[in-house]
Amino acid sequence: MPIGVVTGLPLEAGCLPSGLSGGAERTLVCRGGIGPERAERAARRLLDCGANALMSWGIAGGLDPSLPPGTLLVPKRLGNGVWLPVGGSWRDRLVEALRPRLRVSEGSLLHSDHTIASPAAKRDLYHAHGAGAVDQESSIVAAVARRAGVPFVALRAVADPGIRTLPQEAISALHADGTLRMEELLRGLLRRPAAATALPGLGMDVYRARKSLRVAGQALGSGFLAEEPGWQGSEAVSPALARFRIGH
Repeated sequence: MPIGVVTGLPLEAGCLPSGLSGGAERTLVCRGGIGPERAERAARRLLDCGANALMSWGIAGGLDPSLPPGTLLVPKRLGNGVWLPVGGSWRDRLVEALRPRLRVSEGSLLHSDHTIASPAAKRDLYHAHGAGAVDQESSIVAAVARRAGVPFVALRAVADPGIRTLPQEAISALHADGTLRMEELLRGLLRRPAAATALPGLGMDVYRARKSLRVAGQALGSGFLAEEPGWQGSEAVSPALARFRIGH
């Protein structure tokens, strides 16, 4: 009985392990793109293809100033004002498997419908909600899982920390399907060359986040297994991972 993994970006999907052994069951991977609507569509398609548990996997924007890039967030709750708890032995075993290898936070994961670009906006959200990081997809996938009565976890690596400004040129070049259009980025930098000064730091942030996701994927192994039925656990799921793309 496969787990369905929702990712938004190619660089996130590329961090999933490809050689886990054990059984003939699949882990279904759907790269849905960026934003709530695409995340919901991806989660529903995974359920339609037979997934019995859902995972939100990828990077997130840091809000908590104490969390450096590469911190892996495995939240106990997510949402925005209205919080959805995430618990069960599946999540607990993932945390236990990851702590010896990575810096892991169990803080809240905030939902936003748009990219949070400035340190001031990140600081305001952190003070308002106390969340460790923010993304646009995990809460949506969690809501789909809850309605379907299947278990859910989120694994999100902090990329840009709370002090990092995301240049608008980079945000505009990242399309809703998750692909970075280099020609658009270059045109934006030609119009505002000063924006280029933020890119090396942002690139290093993303590198650290990707490194943590790769380590997490390799460390999990049987941690992909879940045992309890229902929303806060899972039926037994094979750790074997098959690259099964379900579109965008």
